[in-house]
This record gives sequence, structure tokens and C-alpha cells, in this order.
Amino acid sequence: VHAHLRSIRDQVTTGAVPLHKFVITKQLTKRPEDYPDAKGQPHVLVAQRRKAAGRRDGVGMGETVPYVICVRRPTQQPPQQQPAAEGEAAGSDAGGAAPATALAPASGSFAERAFHPEEIRESGGELVVDAEYYLGQQVRRV
Repeated sequence: VHAHLRSIRDQVTTGAVPLHKFVITKQLTKRPEDYPDAKGQPHVLVAQRRKAAGRRDGVGMGETVPYVICVRRPTQQPPQQQPAAEGEAAGSDAGGAAPATALAPASGSFAERAFHPEEIRESGGELVVDAEYYLGQQVRRV
């Protein structure tokens, strides 16, 4: 079991896991603007951003909103793949998790770090999957 969990950890931190495997979905039970506590609900913040951007899917009551918890890559670092340092993985432009190298520490609330998969793909490599969040919340620590 531990070997399998270590293998999963390695796959997540090296970017070998495709983006769609990190997607969390939640349904809107009302219009995004009707949530009084929107700042604490990732799916609501994502829906509000999409609605403001003119998107029509995932912005209405009853619709399901997909999102991924992310961190921002520092802006001075180019988004292309970086050589791997010892113990660190190279980036993946195949939609996997970002390498564990040179990422800004997670800042902002859980909800503020939620982004629609389209936002991640359109970010030019600035938004990357928060591997530490997924390992800590979705996979048992190894």
C-alpha cells in the first residue's frame, strides 16, 4: 500500500497526472450572485469569474462547476519546461500537475485558489495544480 501511495505522490509531483484527474465539481444551488458567502465557496467564485468573462456554461443555478485548486508560478519564471533539479520534476505541458520547483507558496483562501480548467489552460503556465493540496487532502501522506 505504501509503495503504491509513494508512486502516486511521485506521479503528482512530476506532472505525470493529467489535469482532468484533479477536477472537483460542485453544483450551484442558486445564482452565483445570490450566495452571501461566495468568498468561501470555490465553485461560486469560479462561476462568478466565468460569468464576468461572458461564459455561459457553469454559471447558472443547477449547473455543475468544475474547478482545480492551484498555485501561481512566479511571473519572472518562463512557463516552458525547466530542467529538473535533484528531487524535483520537470514541468509538463500535457496538462499535468506542475513540477514542485519554483512555485509560489499557496496564498489566498482555498476558494480563491480554485480555477476552472479553461482558466488554467489559458494562463500560459502561470496557474499550476497545487500538488501539495491534493496530496494532503486527497491522498494519505506518505
